[in-house]
Amino acid sequence: MWAENIAAGQTSIDQVMQSWLDSPSHCDAIMNATAAEVGVACVRNDADAYKYYWTMEFGAPG
Repeated sequence: MWAENIAAGQTSIDQVMQSWLDSPSHCDAIMNATAAEVGVACVRNDADAYKYYWTMEFGAPG
């Protein structure tokens, strides 16, 4: 099992989490009980229009 949420433009973890929770498909990935591991990352690029890029990765053995 694996899933991924990505986002761009949100400037805080609170903003990006709320946008993911408000999206049915992103929320499904977050609430998936089979996910045993999660990783979250944010990259900032001041030269880009979005400036912030976010990813959340979910996985389970097997």
